[in-house]
Amino acid sequence: MCCTEKILKINAPCKINIHLDVGEKRSDGFHDIKSIFIPLNLYDTLTFNGKIMVEPVKNINSYPQKLEIITDISELPDEFAQNLTPDALPPEKNLVFKAVRLFYERTGNAFSGKITIKKRIPQAAGLGGGSSDAAATLLALNSLCGSQFGLTFLQEIAACLGSDVPFFIGNGALNTVGAAIACGRGEQLLFFDAPVLHVVLVNSGLKSNTAEAFSMLDTYRNTKNPSNINKNPVFNNDPQSEFTKNPEKWRFFNSFLPVFLQSPQLSPVYSAILEDLRSNGGLFTSLSGSGSTCFGIFPNKKAAIAAAAHICAKYPFVKYAKKTLCGFAQGRGGIFKLFTNLF
Repeated sequence: MCCTEKILKINAPCKINIHLDVGEKRSDGFHDIKSIFIPLNLYDTLTFNGKIMVEPVKNINSYPQKLEIITDISELPDEFAQNLTPDALPPEKNLVFKAVRLFYERTGNAFSGKITIKKRIPQAAGLGGGSSDAAATLLALNSLCGSQFGLTFLQEIAACLGSDVPFFIGNGALNTVGAAIACGRGEQLLFFDAPVLHVVLVNSGLKSNTAEAFSMLDTYRNTKNPSNINKNPVFNNDPQSEFTKNPEKWRFFNSFLPVFLQSPQLSPVYSAILEDLRSNGGLFTSLSGSGSTCFGIFPNKKAAIAAAAHICAKYPFVKYAKKTLCGFAQGRGGIFKLFTNLF
């Protein structure tokens, strides 16, 4: 069966980990986490121009044959754009490509056509850009084939693509304005409505490798007392209650940050960024994910924009963003209530 060709545009937001407590390494090689994801209105835009064909799943390695993925890096600074060239990121390593293939493998719905990714979120920066693009792809393909598949099924597929992909699926499919408490590998999610946050994101261009970051964390902990791991008072009670406090009194933290701050190579970079955010009015500063983006929480939009303007000349990537609201993805022949909008 063949559907008519359609055009669908979908926005994929970034996220910050306002809190990231990493547990001990599990027997399967992963680490349990306790984290709080906050979606922000810095986003990539994916445009799908093509059609869905229902066909038997045969040789998955030969699919997709009629798929073109174009990555538009014109809005990214050079320090980040070079990570997304075809040579640096061949199609088989692109999470959007993997999502299209996995959707076909699990459902028999084959997409053929062109996907254009307008990149605004730096890659390997702790902001979940690749994961969000993958989630947006699954949501878009589901919509193009008539929304046949439910949230649970999509999140199961998403978990195969990355630990934080299910968060972006839930944020889009539930049409929620919410943040989420994440446990397990990040796939166990409880959505809630966090207050509006005014955020400044800063990245020096330093590249972060997630596997290397976890290895550094494990090595660091081998020299410390393991009994101190997961002694976090934030999650002993209701972590949402922290948001009722002034950000200066938040007990949120990131397990990777003390590791990086004791590294001779990394400490000067991260220390300088955090100090710039604090000295320009940041009430709470931290690291997102396993790096390399730092962020500051500011009392209001005016203060955040002023801080961003003051330090933007020092770093290649400085952005003001706030917790995102729900929106719509426009498609030919209809409007799909899918994901997030800038406004």
